[in-house]
Amino acid sequence: MVLFGIFFPAVTGFTAGVQMSGDLKDPKKSIPVGTVASIAVGFVIYVGLAVFLAFRVNAQELIANPNILGDMALVPAFLLAGIWGATLSSAMGSLLGAPRILQATSMDQISPRIFAKGHGPSNEPRNALLLTFIIAEVGILIGELNLIAAIISTFFITTYGFINLSCAIENWASPDFRPSFRIPTWVSLLGAAASFLVMIELDLLSFVGATLILGVLYLHLKRKELTLDTGDTWEGIWSSLIRTALHRLSNIVGQTRNWRPNIILFSGGESRRHLIEFGEWIVRRKGILFNFDLKENREGKLLFPKTGQSVHNVQETVHGIFSRQLECRDIYDGMESISQVFGISGVEPDTIMLGWARNSRDPQRFAEMIQRFTALDYNLLFLDYDQTLGFGEKRRIDIWWRGGSSNATLELAILKYLRASEEWQGASARILIPVEESSQVKRVLKNMTRILEEQRIDAELKVINNTLEKKSYPELVKAESQEADLIMMGMPHLDNQNTREYMDNVDAIVADLGSVLLVHASAFFKPLHIGIEDGGPVRTADETTAQFDPYRDLPSLILPRSAGTGTEGYERLSHWLQQIDLSTGAALLSFSAETAGSAMATLDELVDELDHLIDRSLSTLVKKGEEGISPRFRKFFTKTESDCLYQFKRLLDAFNTNTVQACKLDLETGTEHLHEQIKNIIDSLPDRVTVYHDPAALESIEEDSISLRFLKWRKRTRHRVFKKAVMVNYPIYFIHPRAS
Repeated sequence: MVLFGIFFPAVTGFTAGVQMSGDLKDPKKSIPVGTVASIAVGFVIYVGLAVFLAFRVNAQELIANPNILGDMALVPAFLLAGIWGATLSSAMGSLLGAPRILQATSMDQISPRIFAKGHGPSNEPRNALLLTFIIAEVGILIGELNLIAAIISTFFITTYGFINLSCAIENWASPDFRPSFRIPTWVSLLGAAASFLVMIELDLLSFVGATLILGVLYLHLKRKELTLDTGDTWEGIWSSLIRTALHRLSNIVGQTRNWRPNIILFSGGESRRHLIEFGEWIVRRKGILFNFDLKENREGKLLFPKTGQSVHNVQETVHGIFSRQLECRDIYDGMESISQVFGISGVEPDTIMLGWARNSRDPQRFAEMIQRFTALDYNLLFLDYDQTLGFGEKRRIDIWWRGGSSNATLELAILKYLRASEEWQGASARILIPVEESSQVKRVLKNMTRILEEQRIDAELKVINNTLEKKSYPELVKAESQEADLIMMGMPHLDNQNTREYMDNVDAIVADLGSVLLVHASAFFKPLHIGIEDGGPVRTADETTAQFDPYRDLPSLILPRSAGTGTEGYERLSHWLQQIDLSTGAALLSFSAETAGSAMATLDELVDELDHLIDRSLSTLVKKGEEGISPRFRKFFTKTESDCLYQFKRLLDAFNTNTVQACKLDLETGTEHLHEQIKNIIDSLPDRVTVYHDPAALESIEEDSISLRFLKWRKRTRHRVFKKAVMVNYPIYFIHPRAS
C-alpha cells in the first residue's frame, strides 16, 4: 500500500492542466493537447525506466536494495533533486488546482459562498487556498504514511472513477455532449469499473468511507435543488431510459396476472374529486392515471381549440398521475376522440374510467359512447358515487359474480390494486355468487376456492342458493350488500336494446346501494369458469340434440310387441323407458355443457393465446423484413424466434401446472354429480313392472322349455276358471354406477 501510495500520485500530474483550466488562455484547445502530451511523455519515461532496470539489474537486487537508483546514478544529487522536484510539482499542482475547483463549485452555489470570493486581477481563490492548505497540513501532521497513502489514493481513484462514469452517462444520455476529443462509451465504463475494483482491492474500509462521504454530499446537493443554466444530465437519463423501456415494452406480450391499470379518467375537474381519488387508489402502486378535465364550449370551431389546451397543475401526491385540462366543443365527441388516439406504444391506456351518468340529459348519446368504448376493446369502469355515504369507512368490498363473462376477472385485479392503497388496506372482501340450481352450490364453492388460492386473494366466499326464492338480481344485491362500502359488479350487455331502457335497467340495479363500480372487461381478460357459465345464447332442443346425442353409439331398442305383449303392456314399458331416456339425457347434456364444455373452453383459450402469439411474432418479423434482409434482421429474427419459443413454453407450462389441474377437479366434480343424478333416476323407478298378456299369446310352442310350458298352462287355466287378466310381474335389474 505504501508503494502504491507513493507511485500513484506521481501519475496524477497528467490532469494538472484540467485543474488549472481557469488560468488557461484557451482551455478547450490546451487541455486535450496538454493532457495527451503529458500522458505520452510520462508513458515513455516510466516504461523506459522499467525496461532499463529489467536489462541492467537482476530481480534479487531490485528486491533487496530499495536505493538501487541512487547507487546506479552518476550524480546521486541529481536523483534527489528530481524526486524533490516531482514531489513539489505534484503537491503544488494539487495545492493550486484544488482551490480553483472549490472556487468554481462555490460560484455555482454547490459549496459555501465564502470560497467563491477571489482577489486581484486573476481572481485568486485565497479563501479556498487557505482551506486546502489546512487540509494538507492535517494530512502531514498525521505522520502515518500508510494512512495518508490510503486516503490520497482512495479519493484520487474515486475522482477518476466518477469522471469516467460521468463521461459514459453524458455520452449516452445528453444530446448536448459533443466533446472535441471523443472516447468510446465502453472505454469510460471500463475505466470506471477498474477504478472501483482497485479501490476495493486496496482498502475496503477507505472505499466504504469514500462512498459514504459522496452519498452524504449527494443528498445535501439534492436537498438544495440547484438549477444550472446548462441543466443537468438527469433529464437525458430519464428520457433515454424511457425510450429503451418503451421499445422493450412494445415487444412484450402482456399477461393477465401482470396487468397494470393504465387508466384514462374523464373526471370533470375538482368538482368530482371522488373520481380522482378512486383512480389514485387503483394506480397508487403500479399503474398510470391520465386525468382529463374536459370543459365544453359549444361555440368552438374546432373540437379541441389549441388555445384552450393547458396543463392542469394539480399538486398530486402520488406518482404516475398526469392531469390535463382541455376545452372541447362537445364532451362526448371529445371523450371518444381521446380514447381513439391517446397513448404511446408500450404504455397504451387499457382502461377508461368515468362517472355513471344517472339521469343523463342525453342517455342515448351516453349509451352510444359506451358501445364505442366497447368496440375499441377498453376495460370500462363506471363509478356510481353516493354523495351522502361516499365510500363509508372503507372497510368492506362486495364483488358480485354471475359467470359467463370476464368481468369478474377484472374485478379481482382491481380488488388487489385497491387493497394495496393505504385507504383500503384493511378492507374485507366478499365474493357473492348467486346460483339457480342446488346442484351447482358444491361445484361453485370448490372451483371458486381454488381460484382464490391460486391468485392469493383473501376474501370471504358466499354462494347464494336462489333455487326456491327465485329473487331477481337487483333484489339479491339489495338484500346482501346494503351495508357494503363499495360494490363491484359487471355491467349488463348493451346489444340492440333501447338505450333508455338500458339506462333505466342499470339505474334500477344501482339505486339505493351506496357507491357502486360497474365493470366491463376487455378481451385481454379471460373468463374464469366456476360452473355457472351460461355458455352464450340458448340453443333449441334440436340444436342441442344435434350437438350432443348421448345414445348415438347405442343400437335402437325395439320392444317385443309381436312377442305377446299387449297394447297396455307396451305403453307401460314405453312410458318408463322414455322417462329413463329423458332424465339420463338431460343429465348427460348438463354434464356436457357445464363440465366438459368448460374444459373445452379453457383449451380453446390456450389455442387462442398461442395463435395470437404467433400472429404477433410474424407481423413483427414481416414489418422488420420490409427494411431488407441484413445481419441486423437475422439477429432480430433469432431473438424473435427465441422470445416466441420462450412464451410458448411459459404458456404451456402454466397450462400444465394450473389449468390442467383445475380442469381435472372440474371433471371429477362434474362426474360425481352425474353419478348422483343417474342414481337418483334409478332409485325413482319401481323394482318390478306388471305386464298384461293376451291369453292367446300363452299357447305353448315347440321351443318352450318344460317350466315355461307349465307356467303358460297355469296362467291359461287361471284365466279360464277365474276370468282374471293374464299378468306377469317382471323384476327390473339395474347396475348402479359407482360413486368413484
